[in-house]
Amino acid sequence: MEETVFQELKNRLLTPWKRTPFVIYFICIIVLFGGCGIWTPLLGHEVGLVGRIAENIMTYSIVLAIPACISIIQTISKTKNQTSILYLTISLLLILVGTGIAFILVPTKISIIIACIGLILSWIFWIIANSDNEFFFEKPFEQEVNTNAKKLSDLLPQD
Repeated sequence: MEETVFQELKNRLLTPWKRTPFVIYFICIIVLFGGCGIWTPLLGHEVGLVGRIAENIMTYSIVLAIPACISIIQTISKTKNQTSILYLTISLLLILVGTGIAFILVPTKISIIIACIGLILSWIFWIIANSDNEFFFEKPFEQEVNTNAKKLSDLLPQD
């Protein structure tokens, strides 16, 4: 039975969590270090702290989502449901743009909710875009040595 677009997206969203390098990178780099700008207002004691945090969350979301969308589109040839994934990526990108516009137009109390929606969407984009990234696969040292040795032996002239 052929895999539907939703099954493919679900697999791409859930499978990377089984790989330790992916989990560590996502938590440490994407969430903690990448999100540092969100938490910097907590260091000050300014009026409008919630508004500043919401702005930072929205900025972080956009900065994370745009390259992820581009990456999904660039690697679309590796997917089984190319047309559907392209449509969904463009649709979700437009939703993210819509959250950005809504963020500007609504009061601060609601803007934090909209910013969090944008953040969740951007994390989903990033996970899907990086689900097949070769840098998140652990290779045992011995396997890597054998692979490199095979590549070198293929380069040597055969007698």
